[in-house]
Amino acid sequence: MGLLRELLDNLREQPAQIPAQVIERWTGREGAEWLQKLLEREEVITDAAVAAGELRGALVKLADQAAGRRLEALEAKSRAGSLAPHELEEFHRLIMRLRHRDARGG
Repeated sequence: MGLLRELLDNLREQPAQIPAQVIERWTGREGAEWLQKLLEREEVITDAAVAAGELRGALVKLADQAAGRRLEALEAKSRAGSLAPHELEEFHRLIMRLRHRDARGG
């Protein structure tokens, strides 16, 4: 998720005309290989609204995955001992969030 935020910030500051410019900027950085594979795909979305929807969907999916991993970590910690009050609150919030996601077909 950090890579996507960094990429979006970078593109706002320094717009790129072609994918090769982005690849060159990110060479040697963490996530550069993944980004290169993504940008080399031929399925380029040219409509801004469609692209925004695709990006939103990808970000939601990443956030859901992060929430799932955090929930697993809290579950493991609760098996080994007790959770702090703020962790217990986060645990319940994550359960509700993921339950809501599953109910809407996520």
